[in-house]
Amino acid sequence: MVIENPFVNRDDLREALDPSGRSPATAVRRLREAGLISHGIELRPYHGGRLRGGAVYYCALNLDAVEAVRDGDEAAARELALVASQLEASDATRLLAKALIDVRDLRVLPVKERKAAAALARQIMRTRNRLAHGENPLVGLVVDTDDRYGTVQTDNETIILPRATLHARGLDWPGAAVTIRSHSLRTGALLHYVDAALSFDDVDRHGARQFDPFSMRAERRRAHADVLIEEALAGREPVRLLVPVALSR
Repeated sequence: MVIENPFVNRDDLREALDPSGRSPATAVRRLREAGLISHGIELRPYHGGRLRGGAVYYCALNLDAVEAVRDGDEAAARELALVASQLEASDATRLLAKALIDVRDLRVLPVKERKAAAALARQIMRTRNRLAHGENPLVGLVVDTDDRYGTVQTDNETIILPRATLHARGLDWPGAAVTIRSHSLRTGALLHYVDAALSFDDVDRHGARQFDPFSMRAERRRAHADVLIEEALAGREPVRLLVPVALSR
């Protein structure tokens, strides 16, 4: 099972506000003070009794709120921010955020927290369907890469992305769990954001499955993007080629 990461950070929100990277350092604080995003969950992890820096995790619905601000719909942003605040206030969400920052390696996340992550992702999806009326992010696994392209397999289709887009986030290897968000800007440009997703195994309750890149290559080997396009034209399986103006977030 692959799900969207239920949390984002400050940099994710800044880049969603302005994909060109020109948003000011104070942008997130201004959005928060205006009620256009939630306040997030502030975490202060300790190691050996010493403070190990701090971090703020925001519910992923804030990405939709920021995109609404970018599109000039502040009313929708406020509604999304309100729901995000309610989700962040729950004990289960706060415990999950703490577990994610403490574990570091998501593959060893305990069963209880994996269930909490899946439940929160479902709540985010339902809220997004109700308020944002946009497509949910596509989630899947990277099954193959070559010099130019990376192949992502979702539940329903195969997606081809420029390898550089995956490489920018350290996701250009078979078995990487990814989430893909596509946006059409007013200029007509199509942006593709790629980020890390969470990958859990529903069957193995003792731990998240560690995907074997070699077995995945044997199961879903695709030599080139052209092969996938030929299969799509032959009606064998749905394929989406995402190449125009690809920017990694």
